[in-house]
Amino acid sequence: MHNKRLQISHHRYGIQALIQIHKIEKGLLVLSVLQAILEAVFPYIELVCAARIIDLLIEANFAKAVQITVVLAIFIFLGGLLLDALSSIHTYKSDRAHRKMLRRVNQKAMELDYEEMENTELLHKISDSVYSMNHIGGYNVFLGYYNKLLKNATQVLISFAAVLRLSTLNPSVGYQGWVSWVSSPAVSFCILMLVTVGNFLISNEIAARFKRYSSSGYQEKMKVERKLNYFADKVFMNGEMGKEIRLFDMLELIIQKHSMALNDSLRFYNKYYDDAAKNQETLHTITQGLCTLAAYVVVICKVLSGAASIGELSQYIGSIVLLNQAIRMCLTVNQKIALQTGFVKTFQDFIKIKSKKDSGSIRIQQIPGKSYCIEFHHVSFRYKGTETDAVKDVSCKITSHTRVAIVGKNGAGKTTFVKLLCRLYEPTEGRITLNGVDIRDYCYEDYLALFSVVFQDFSLFSFPIGENVAAGMGGHKEKIWDCLKKAGIQERVQQMPHQLDTNLYKYDEDSSNISGGEAQKIAIARALYKDAPFVILDEPTAALDPESEYEIFSTFDRLVQGKGSIFISHRMGSCRFCQEIFVLDQGKVVQNGSHEDLIKKEGIYQELFLAQADCYME
Repeated sequence: MHNKRLQISHHRYGIQALIQIHKIEKGLLVLSVLQAILEAVFPYIELVCAARIIDLLIEANFAKAVQITVVLAIFIFLGGLLLDALSSIHTYKSDRAHRKMLRRVNQKAMELDYEEMENTELLHKISDSVYSMNHIGGYNVFLGYYNKLLKNATQVLISFAAVLRLSTLNPSVGYQGWVSWVSSPAVSFCILMLVTVGNFLISNEIAARFKRYSSSGYQEKMKVERKLNYFADKVFMNGEMGKEIRLFDMLELIIQKHSMALNDSLRFYNKYYDDAAKNQETLHTITQGLCTLAAYVVVICKVLSGAASIGELSQYIGSIVLLNQAIRMCLTVNQKIALQTGFVKTFQDFIKIKSKKDSGSIRIQQIPGKSYCIEFHHVSFRYKGTETDAVKDVSCKITSHTRVAIVGKNGAGKTTFVKLLCRLYEPTEGRITLNGVDIRDYCYEDYLALFSVVFQDFSLFSFPIGENVAAGMGGHKEKIWDCLKKAGIQERVQQMPHQLDTNLYKYDEDSSNISGGEAQKIAIARALYKDAPFVILDEPTAALDPESEYEIFSTFDRLVQGKGSIFISHRMGSCRFCQEIFVLDQGKVVQNGSHEDLIKKEGIYQELFLAQADCYME
């Protein structure tokens, strides 16, 4: 019963996958069905025609034999052209479907809630889905298996009909003994059915054994491949890692670690696939040989007894051999579909993940000069898999048109606080409100539009500088240049080969590499371009030299004029520009007030400020 449920289960996922393929690439499924049926039928047409030609030659009817031979040759030629054309179209549409599926995986990964992107289990699902699409073949291989299943199932039906017809043929020659006995309808039918059923049972056991080998190694396979992919994607072609590898003489260590991963991969494939494949091939060879021998015995007896002609000898032997081959292939492919279902299910489960951020429906209409008040109500947040809160019982209020600083030691929870504010994370406890309404009740995209953020680990892309600044907000060149000027990077961009159209980093031969400080200024320009009611700068001057830092601080009032601003920095001098300061320690707000108030009180703020001042004095 368990085995039956398994078979039904994996075909249920299979049908869902085929429906998805049909939706993604119209006509591909119909084309695959047509190709499978034609490939199944054509060999039998050739067998029947060949049998007829042999009989005509024996009867000395050469004219008719030549006529059928010509027709058969034309049929083979035209049929070959048709199958080649169908195969080319099928390959083209399959590749298109594969690219669309891969794009769907990548798009889904970018649409997931940001909080989920730090979930190791989910990251493995993404990795496994991409691996399945790129290396195992994804839906292309899956569709190919169903194509083979349909082809071989069709051949089983046709061959079985031929075997039934052969078994019903009555002897017309008075042969006695075992020839007559074997060629009788009842005995020949029993022999052929016994061979067919025996082949089915043996092939089913071989296929099931191979599936057990394969499915039991699925998780181990993913683990092994992740290790190899890490070296291929993150180490060998990574220029940043190349610096550490050379400066710290890590070449031998990297080679050693990669060799270990490669050896693990080789051991895995030897364990799960090579041995299983060898055993499978040996048993298939023995089974096929016995089936072919039995087919020859029965058909030769039919010919000797006059039940079948000489020409039909090749036709029926071919049909019986094809029947047993088709049965074996049906079972083998069926088990491969069951195995592939694991990869397809991983893909489907990943695609079905729903965002928790889409629950809100209240729209936010941004009106110039409108006031906003964001309030934390006893908010706590804990990362998955940890036992302590990164932010704990925080209650505070941030209003627009106010400059706010968030300060604290490393690991105090500053960046986590900002991600909660931007709704990249959802509170574990408590709630956050905007103008008195829970932020989860607002349209997620509208809420995100309230913030322009420069994180300390910001990212720029190997796109043109203009597109990096304008992002998805449409490119207005005058506005882009103005934001670059305010961020202090305009002159550098004007010196680049194609100015705003210059690709960043090593995208092509006309790309430009930039320093960390220059990248940070472009990121600040992007935040200014968005022109959101709140500007959040998380360590915005960390990669800048003192002169550039002073320039940013000096013009900070102008950069965020009329906006709410949240400023996160280890450099306490930046707090002088802010009206309200929140001091975080171990996830809690332990102090708040203005710089003038906090510097007079004993506490973390005074400690940090004086310690940093002493460093500059020294």
